Amino acid sequence: MLCNLDIPIIAYNECAVAECVRAEIDRYYDYFMLCIKTASLMCLPARQLHPMRDYVVPGWSDIVSDKHRLAREAFITWAAAGKPL
Repeated sequence: MLCNLDIPIIAYNECAVAECVRAEIDRYYDYFMLCIKTASLMCLPARQLHPMRDYVVPGWSDIVSDKHRLAREAFITWAAAGKPL
């Protein structure tokens, strides 16, 4: 895809109007980024997110770390006791 991307000739022209050069460079950059995004979507596996489950809550580890430790210790004690009902 990038092989088909041509560098704008107007960017080499020192006498070109600045706004025109900027517009050409912006178009070049947009197409370049489109090529990168398209190639990554075609080549890299995508993981679908579950809207109610797969999201990040900032500070969550800090909030639940002590509770997780206590639950883990209780589970290990329960398992060591033969998993009584």
